[in-house]
Amino acid sequence: MASSESGSLPDVAAKGLEPNRRAWRRSATGLRSLRKPSLRIAIAAATCAILIGVSTRLVDRPVATWVHAHLGDERFGWFTANYEGHLLRLGPFSLMASPAQALEQLTAFVFAVLAIAALAGWRPGIRGRIVLALCFSVFAVMGVTSAAKAVFGRTWPESWLGDNPSWIRDSVFGFFPFHQGAGWGSFPSGHTAVIAATATILWLVWPELRAVWVMLVAVVVAGLIGANYHFVSDIIGGLYLGVAVGLGIVGLSLSPSDRLASTRRSR
Repeated sequence: MASSESGSLPDVAAKGLEPNRRAWRRSATGLRSLRKPSLRIAIAAATCAILIGVSTRLVDRPVATWVHAHLGDERFGWFTANYEGHLLRLGPFSLMASPAQALEQLTAFVFAVLAIAALAGWRPGIRGRIVLALCFSVFAVMGVTSAAKAVFGRTWPESWLGDNPSWIRDSVFGFFPFHQGAGWGSFPSGHTAVIAATATILWLVWPELRAVWVMLVAVVVAGLIGANYHFVSDIIGGLYLGVAVGLGIVGLSLSPSDRLASTRRSR
């Protein structure tokens, strides 16, 4: 017969199951906490897909045709320069899009300097972690867009690479999945994604200048469309991708205190 100290068999079994119950409750709480973020991500992805679909169907070709007829660096070009082995007529719209291109080049240099400094004993403070987050966001965006371009295989609005098929020259318009070659890399816009990821991080860590970050993105986007480098739907895809990467990098590498501290220091 069980003693009063040892308890009844059901009590013993209940005590043994209690740790499992606590673990299950923690898991259930964790899953519930993911519902709202997961729903927001799903809504954002669906919205992105709908906007891209509508733009591809109704907006891209009319805008590209109008830009070719009225704007573009071929019409307003100031000088000719070599871009990845191709001669391009460059003008105001190309210069408007250039901050994104400059960021891609600058990021590798800055990251190399920080890596050398770390080898010499430097450890990043708040500002250093923010700069690293910006570098990681550009690296991540460049990798993701490169893979996405290969997957979607979309042709460009203009034959600005010299011999690539395009809507303006050849009436070629569409997605050709897994088609290789630079002539099938219009979607998504890598320049838009880079500037959007950068602006997203700066929006969070330096909110006093949010109008500046929005204007920076707007200038790059206007330049890309004005030069007919991208369709509108390419821009939409790049914006959503850049914002997603920027938010993800902030969540992985910065804390709320980092963001608040950087805001205080900027005053």
